[in-house]
Amino acid sequence: MFNEENNRELNVPQEHQNYTKDVVLDTLKQQQSVNNKLLEMLDHYKNALKISERRRQTEQEQTSKQLKELEERLAERISQQINNRDKEMMDYIRQSQRQNQQQLLEIVATKEKEQQKSFFARLFGK
Repeated sequence: MFNEENNRELNVPQEHQNYTKDVVLDTLKQQQSVNNKLLEMLDHYKNALKISERRRQTEQEQTSKQLKELEERLAERISQQINNRDKEMMDYIRQSQRQNQQQLLEIVATKEKEQQKSFFARLFGK
């Protein structure tokens, strides 16, 4: 009987030890499962961050390209306006010079006519 009691005492702690091992193993498995899910989530967020960064970089490149195109169009438009203004100014200057030249020619022609008149015609205004 003594052996049976000793065996029981030994068996109970062995059963308790087995139960404890099972609980610890289950806890470790659950922890490993949680860690794996966290790693999956971390990978998902890393990928999402990479995609977001690529999208942001692409948008920034497109914006930069659009700004450059806008700058080029604006520079071209300013250049055209300057050229048009210069052309209009040159046309105005040429027209003004023609008018001045025409007036000078008329004045010269009038003076020549007056010089061709006789002294008495100039004196009496006829």
